[in-house]
Amino acid sequence: MKLIVGKYPLCQEAFFQNITMPVGAKPLCVKNIGKTEEPVLYAEIDAESTHMADKTFAIVATGEGLPVGHRKYIGTFTTRHGQFVWHVFEIA
Repeated sequence: MKLIVGKYPLCQEAFFQNITMPVGAKPLCVKNIGKTEEPVLYAEIDAESTHMADKTFAIVATGEGLPVGHRKYIGTFTTRHGQFVWHVFEIA
């Protein structure tokens, strides 16, 4: 087992999205990167794992309704130089 931090781009236009990650991946946080403010999810993953699975995430703007059911808060990011604030949840 070789644990590393993996980087997964998020699509802020999609409320729900699936990201394929190694089984056992642990989402850590979300951050903006670069001049484009691209949102990225970082996760602890086993770099040697060949078994993959989809994890479902929801991106919700401040003031919008939260996804129904079990969810785990992962982090918050902004776009347009802080004009819009988004919150990322992992959906179980």
